[in-house]
Amino acid sequence: QHVRTTAILLPWDSLTAIAKFVLQLEYTIELVRISVFYILPKMHKGHKTLNDIKGRPIVSCVNSPTSAASKYVDIILQELVKILATNLKDSNSLLLKLQGQKFDPNIWFLTADVTALYPSINIQDGLDMVKKLCNENIDKGIPNLSNTNDVEHIIDIMSKVLEQNYVEFGDRTLLQIQGTAMGTPLAVV
Repeated sequence: QHVRTTAILLPWDSLTAIAKFVLQLEYTIELVRISVFYILPKMHKGHKTLNDIKGRPIVSCVNSPTSAASKYVDIILQELVKILATNLKDSNSLLLKLQGQKFDPNIWFLTADVTALYPSINIQDGLDMVKKLCNENIDKGIPNLSNTNDVEHIIDIMSKVLEQNYVEFGDRTLLQIQGTAMGTPLAVV
């Protein structure tokens, strides 16, 4: 049986970024899949035996139902992060900032490695912090972040991405209920 449809031409340039993502998904729906869970071994940690190998849990969200929304929010928040005074892009950024600085000889520099950082982030606490940062930086020239409605829109999308993180592992489908999944674009930002 044939279904009769009417195509509506939309002016692509006038659509919002999220509308473009949604429309692109419509034409690639056969590619959409549930996120896949896997473990990336930490080979650099100096293991004594095969049973001692630690791993980093990853959820591959490529082509997942929340992937496009996650990319959209990541694009906006990446611009926000760039204007934050506390942002360091990488270790070299820190070295450049410290270059030529004089420090009291009694100062100690310490480094730390956080175990399970992203899975430990409380989703609601993360959303609250992002909302606070967005509200503090409204109208600083960040695209799609110029008023409180934009902030609410971002937080709503983020909550959907973070709270609807279904994953496949073997023959089981699971819902991550704690923390942020490494593998969705907005996780790091």
